[in-house]
Amino acid sequence: MNAQTNLFTSLTLPNGARLKNRIVKSAMSDMLGDGRGNPTPAQLRLYERWAEGGVAASIMSDVSTHRTDLGV
Repeated sequence: MNAQTNLFTSLTLPNGARLKNRIVKSAMSDMLGDGRGNPTPAQLRLYERWAEGGVAASIMSDVSTHRTDLGV
């Protein structure tokens, strides 16, 4: 099996969850929140587009739980 074939085969994780392929979006900061801890329409659309593109898993990053901890 070549690398391209492996990329599009499913993968079962140790916890039993099954990914439809092996495409994963790594964590990164998108800086599209509203500054008050809420997602914006632009941020929602970005993640929607990644999902529509076929990514099997998306690793989240830069999730602020308090307004004083916002990324810059």
